[in-house]
Amino acid sequence: MAGWGPQPVAHAGMMKGYVSASAPGDEFCTYCEAEAKHESEQQMLLMDVAATNPATTAPASKAVDVGNTKCLVSGDAIGSMGSGKTVEYKGKIYHFCCEDCPPVFNKDPDKFVKLLEADPAKYGVPKK
Repeated sequence: MAGWGPQPVAHAGMMKGYVSASAPGDEFCTYCEAEAKHESEQQMLLMDVAATNPATTAPASKAVDVGNTKCLVSGDAIGSMGSGKTVEYKGKIYHFCCEDCPPVFNKDPDKFVKLLEADPAKYGVPKK
């Protein structure tokens, strides 16, 4: 459709007269009015589906920050070797001292998680 409003040339064969649109002063041919109504109904249907179907919306991250202040790989303070990095693994966020440590962690994350769980204080994890 070229645009909204009266289109006598494009719709000359379909026009049976103009009908009022939603705004005063606007007029549409009966074809355009029907198309606008159909489009509006489709948009309402899509909004209803999105509101009732949680799978259509992106889930919010529910990862929990472990809060370690020392790197799980090197044991150095977070950010001591440049800007600190983080990795999310099994719903938890782990902090690292530099960009070189996350790839090491990712090779065997369970190994590092077990070390952290065995001695959280060693990695600066605050007691709960």
